[in-house]
Amino acid sequence: MSDPGLRFQVLGPLRAWRGDATLQLGPVQQRVVLAVLLMLQNRPIGRQQMISAVWGDAEPRYATNLLHRHVSGLRRVLEPDRPARTAPGQLTWTEAGYLLTVPAGSVDLEIFDRDVDRARRARTDGDRPAAAAGLRSALALWRGPACEGLPLISSRSAIAGGRGGWHIHIRGHAC
Repeated sequence: MSDPGLRFQVLGPLRAWRGDATLQLGPVQQRVVLAVLLMLQNRPIGRQQMISAVWGDAEPRYATNLLHRHVSGLRRVLEPDRPARTAPGQLTWTEAGYLLTVPAGSVDLEIFDRDVDRARRARTDGDRPAAAAGLRSALALWRGPACEGLPLISSRSAIAGGRGGWHIHIRGHAC
């Protein structure tokens, strides 16, 4: 089960909040894992696909162990009140891979997508003022390069498939 008080920002520096409290997301590679999961929002990613997305050709010898450690760290951040040795509810392992379940409207990228879709519909309907308002709203969500400060691999084909690829290079910012 996802926490309705969680919010995430990927359109700029990666950040997360629970209510008004900023979450400490951990070491860089752990934040990269979270960024990949947020780009896929509510869709699973296989273990090897995640390793490729995080480390690319520079896969460390113990990548699987490191990935497990980062996932465990994220679970502690995302579900701090979950009792030890109980099943996680937010970041789970499924037959298809790791799955981060986030509430609708909790990731700025999703809101961006929604605003752009609204602008497209308005443009199709001939409502230029509404189209412009939708685009202004979408662009206002950008707070810098996507996932700013994270050492992301430039080739994100491993995660682009589910988002149509164009999200990965919006306005020239790779994420």
